[in-house]
Amino acid sequence: MNSVDKNRRQHGAALVVGLILLLVSTLVAVAAFQGSQMQERMSSNQYNKTLSFMAAEQGAAVFLNGLTSNGGLENSGWQNTHGDFGQYRWVIEDPEVNPVNVIVFGQSIQSETVLAESWLNLEVRALEPGPGRGAAINLVGPVDTFHVPNSNAFKVLGADDGPAIAVYDEKGATDIRDALKDEDRYHNYEGGVVFEKGTEQADGVEVDTMFRSQQEMQTFINAACDAARDDSPERCGPELPAGTVTSQGGPNSPREFQLTVVTESTSIDFQGGEKGAGILVVAGDLATTGTPNWDGIILVLGGELRITGGGTGGVTGTIYVFDMDTDGAIEGWDFNDNESVSFINEPRQSQGGQSGGGGTAVYEHQCKYIDQSLDLLIATVGDEKVAYWKEQFGCGGQAGANTGPLSFVVQRYIEVLGLPNWAQ
Repeated sequence: MNSVDKNRRQHGAALVVGLILLLVSTLVAVAAFQGSQMQERMSSNQYNKTLSFMAAEQGAAVFLNGLTSNGGLENSGWQNTHGDFGQYRWVIEDPEVNPVNVIVFGQSIQSETVLAESWLNLEVRALEPGPGRGAAINLVGPVDTFHVPNSNAFKVLGADDGPAIAVYDEKGATDIRDALKDEDRYHNYEGGVVFEKGTEQADGVEVDTMFRSQQEMQTFINAACDAARDDSPERCGPELPAGTVTSQGGPNSPREFQLTVVTESTSIDFQGGEKGAGILVVAGDLATTGTPNWDGIILVLGGELRITGGGTGGVTGTIYVFDMDTDGAIEGWDFNDNESVSFINEPRQSQGGQSGGGGTAVYEHQCKYIDQSLDLLIATVGDEKVAYWKEQFGCGGQAGANTGPLSFVVQRYIEVLGLPNWAQ
């Protein structure tokens, strides 16, 4: 009797254990199913996010192609458009400024339901056409140092028929060209790097251009100094006068074209976000923290242009770097016997490490602003001399005579996580 009861109790325990194992198996199966569903949803979300980003990129390509084809922002559409990966559209902050900010929306959709959305922020700069043939950056003399900015968005744009950089030193031109190619940055220098001999033919005789002629450089600087003093005595003197650059207003706000000659060979330091216009002659070196905005002509006579960090500014006009002895009166200024010039771009040290390396700065040879700056000298030296100087700076013709369609360059192209207020 006891043996029978014991067997019955054993059979009951096996049933309980079996039910427990069945329950555990069921829970494991349910958990696995739920995990599979979660993975499927995550994969689906990632897939839709990727589609929305690809739609945004297609929209950006269509937007930029519209700029190139139509020659202006007002001719480009903004409405939702169905593309290969979803739909896209764009919003322009203010089409009247330059550069212009654009947000491109990309959406992954199914049955008119938006499944995911991505946004790209473009900053597009219009390059106004000009008849010029000059360089944006000119290194007048043997090159001591040239740093290749590490940013792939840093650009140097020559005139229609001119180089990005002109180097008055054959070896220096070759070394800079090789360095840009080694760093895979040569494509950012439209017009390339050329050796400039510094001479020209005049009545069948080879003569120095103004940039290799002591007499012509003195004449130009003296004219700038005299005209600057006619405006205000401190505009040609040992210190940088107040108001030469300003941080007031946005980067695209109107600027007053002025003549400024700093006669002491001390280093001038500009800050990113500052802006100015006209002719600036610096007897010493020029250093910038970030990249300010300047429209017109800059002559650096101390031998060194140094940019620390990046920034979004640049020079729209032209910049020349010389190594001259600027002690005493302007009439005695001359090229140093052992002259050497440098273009230095170095990262900015910050709490998080290094930053910079060119940023999205653009140096562009632009005759519109070169001519407008040189026109300030007409009252001092006359039309004929100014016309000669316009030719020497790679332009010629009257200010504002540029015609033809606009071209554009993208200064910023990034994915943004949150929309700015103006784009919402």
